[in-house]
Amino acid sequence: MGIDPGYGSSSFGIVITQPVDQSQVQVLYADEYQRPDFNEMLNVTVNLINTYDVQKVYIDAANPSFIRALKMAIGEREDYENQISYYKQLQFNWHNHMKVIPVSFNVGHKEMLGHAKMLKSISKYVTTL
Repeated sequence: MGIDPGYGSSSFGIVITQPVDQSQVQVLYADEYQRPDFNEMLNVTVNLINTYDVQKVYIDAANPSFIRALKMAIGEREDYENQISYYKQLQFNWHNHMKVIPVSFNVGHKEMLGHAKMLKSISKYVTTL
């Protein structure tokens, strides 16, 4: 699951995908919400996680209040900054220890755009339900 919790001038977007095989990605869910209510989006997100049995949630790190609320709602520790620092000190891959993973869109945007471009170039292999 990927979430861009845009508030104010931009939409709140949610996408859920799954690999079909090594060359295909299936889009299970994709939607955007205009001017969403915080609690409504929290409920929608938790319901989607449960409905689609989502294993990882990648979310824009620019919205820590939503990240904390989502982590609490699914039973994960909300002090994720401390948790990330701890795992980094131990040189562990902290992604393996969390379901909700904050991603800095403003730092990793070039890599994400490159990945999106690659997926678009093989779009004949992307299917939707």
